[in-house]
Amino acid sequence: MSSYKLRWKRWGIKLSDGVKTEKLNRICLVLAAGMALMLAWNFFQGHILGGKFPHDSFLFFPQMRFSDFLDNYAGWRGTLEDPLSDYAARYSVFGIAKATDLVFFLFSLISSDTLAFFLYEALFAAVLALSALRFCSTGHNFADALRTIALICCSYPFWFALDRGNVEIYCFLAMLGFAVFYLKKRENLWTFFLGLAIAVKPFPVVFLALPLGEKNYNAAAKVFLSTVAVSVAGVLLFSTVHDFGLSHMFNYWEFFTKWAPRYNSKYAVHDGGIAYGHSLFGVLKILVYHWENTIFHYFGTVPEIMARLMKPYFMAACAAYLLAAAYVSKLETVLWKKMFILVCCMNLLPFVAGDYKLLHFFIPLFLFVNSRERDADDGLYALLFGLILTPKNYFFHLFAMVPRDVSENVFINPLLMCYFCWRIIRQNAAARALTEKTPSCKLT
Repeated sequence: MSSYKLRWKRWGIKLSDGVKTEKLNRICLVLAAGMALMLAWNFFQGHILGGKFPHDSFLFFPQMRFSDFLDNYAGWRGTLEDPLSDYAARYSVFGIAKATDLVFFLFSLISSDTLAFFLYEALFAAVLALSALRFCSTGHNFADALRTIALICCSYPFWFALDRGNVEIYCFLAMLGFAVFYLKKRENLWTFFLGLAIAVKPFPVVFLALPLGEKNYNAAAKVFLSTVAVSVAGVLLFSTVHDFGLSHMFNYWEFFTKWAPRYNSKYAVHDGGIAYGHSLFGVLKILVYHWENTIFHYFGTVPEIMARLMKPYFMAACAAYLLAAAYVSKLETVLWKKMFILVCCMNLLPFVAGDYKLLHFFIPLFLFVNSRERDADDGLYALLFGLILTPKNYFFHLFAMVPRDVSENVFINPLLMCYFCWRIIRQNAAARALTEKTPSCKLT
């Protein structure tokens, strides 16, 4: 019987030995302590010392609150009211993330922006809360409810995602559906949800390492077809309200020559969003800024240096992913550890990774607390999960040369993820070495 077989009426395993409760309690304690400390620090800095943003909040710029949703909603709403509007043709991510446009398009059908935004975020919060309650069930309703509240309300990515209103929340919900049905071995459903997640944002494509590692090429093909089907459905729906041909909707050349360079210039090359990210490229950028006047003084400005580093970094990131995929496919046997490493690839390797992407760590967390696999590092794993998800935006001005305030998350979260992956790989290697040294006994 699989170590991750769930009791699907409740989506969780009731562990009789209390291991699950112990894991949950440790994670919740770290999250609650981290959030309490963060709020106390914000109160002290903002209300006692009179500090201004970002010292009085761990969230994004107050003047840009909810803008990831509201800006897209306004654009698509304008397209509905004026079919000749060029918003969809100019700003939509054509050919790459059709489901992203589909999400905003569907919510723009609601005439009230307040109601649309409420439903947009309430659906996400409700599904996450239900999933946490089900996966973390131990059979004690009151204690389960308290742990669910702690897991969600004390987690940094949950509040950051709500604050930004970014469509990443629906990419996460699709990934959650993928994880649930992957556990149930419902291939048609998990391939659909993974394809849907890729159609929202392309980064979940890293999870193709799972079916490809199992040589399940039919499942990988189903994922691809699901992505195409969702994209085509979105295109057909958009074409009913906007007067342009389908060929324009799949204009990959327009994406790669106009939108992608503009995005990379703002966020990867320059410092847009630098304070609230956790990719390794962001770490590299901070280091270049920090030593701009010493080591990198003769290599040009920071944007020039980062532009030159993009190609070698991309090649290194691809190589790192291939190594991770090979490890997940050939060496790792525990599902939650496979999921964790792939979520790390999705967060660490892109040029830009906003802190709302940390939501995806809930997936390996849910699998971890339900795992019957006993590991000597389980206590450490629970601590690290809590540390990754807790807010750490204290803004101690550690990087004086950076042109804007930078959160400690930029360094701490990548370090935590890398250390966590190293512990997983080290534990796997130790277990394999022990197995090889243990002599097999044959009965005669």
